[in-house]
Amino acid sequence: MSFTLPKYDLPRIIFGSLAVFSMLLVSLWLLRPFLISLIWAGLVVIATWPVMLRIQQWMGRKRTPAVLVMTLLLIALFMMPLLFMADSMMELSARLSQWLESDKVPLLLSGEFLHQVPFIGAKLYSRWQVMLADHGHSLIAHLQPWLRHAALVLLAQLGHLGQLVINGIMMLALSALLYSNGEKVALALSRFAHRLAGTRGDIAVKLAGQTIRAVASGIVVTAVCQSVLGGVGLALCGIPGALLLTLLIFILCLAQLGPIVIMLPATAWLYWQGETGWGTLLLLWSLVAGSMDNILRPFLIRRGAEIPMILILGGVIGGLLAFGMVGLFIGPAVLAVSWRLLVIWVNEPEASVQVVESDAA
Repeated sequence: MSFTLPKYDLPRIIFGSLAVFSMLLVSLWLLRPFLISLIWAGLVVIATWPVMLRIQQWMGRKRTPAVLVMTLLLIALFMMPLLFMADSMMELSARLSQWLESDKVPLLLSGEFLHQVPFIGAKLYSRWQVMLADHGHSLIAHLQPWLRHAALVLLAQLGHLGQLVINGIMMLALSALLYSNGEKVALALSRFAHRLAGTRGDIAVKLAGQTIRAVASGIVVTAVCQSVLGGVGLALCGIPGALLLTLLIFILCLAQLGPIVIMLPATAWLYWQGETGWGTLLLLWSLVAGSMDNILRPFLIRRGAEIPMILILGGVIGGLLAFGMVGLFIGPAVLAVSWRLLVIWVNEPEASVQVVESDAA
């Protein structure tokens, strides 16, 4: 009696696939603390690779000096917002201490200004006097749950800020390594993609690089231009804490909310202070800064890839919720790359049909 051996050894395929999958899963688990920084560094290097090549030409085609210059530029760009934040916090602390030492504090604590509130001013004043009579114990009792929740939220945000700093430091180190071995990494990715999908894999890698550069130039460059223009306007008009507000404008521009969210309240504050001229100037400045993204961002993005803005907004919000501040950069790029590859894959059969019809004709 003879047995015909199967063409494929199914148990061998199953156990081999499980072994490979297990090794891949363990490797990803070991690299988990570095994945966010690695993705961030990859996006930064891909977006700034043409700049690095241009600097390399200026340096006599030497890679090491060019990598050093790019790393120093990234360090400056990463540290400047933190320095601005620290300087602005010190400035605000000094202003707060001056205000506490002024004569306005006793007037504020007396609650006399509450009489000017329409309709409910008398009621608010009586409640304020009751609170002063028991030294604020009733108010603290009512606000204690909210204060506890606010403290927890503040601690969580401080944790995110610390994580951002750690990821930023690792990103800088990994970016230097990727700058030094960019061609080797790109070749390895192309070979891996070619092994997965043949020629389509090579095309997918090139499309991913173009999309990342388009998103970086369209979103980040626009946010930088808007925040710089808005910060200059705030500083010129004498708004307190202009550096910190500039950093907030940059974050809001990354989130596609624009600088108007910060600049309009600043304009209203100037009018409230009686600075009508400066308020009008800042209002016009806000309109210019706020409308810049309608011209600059579509031009920069569509120069490299056609990406819906709703997708960019979803990537910003989803990335912020998933990865914190780092997600502002990672989310839009990942969604944009996935979207463009999906569009190319969906439209590929139509392109093939058109080619077949043209050949038959």
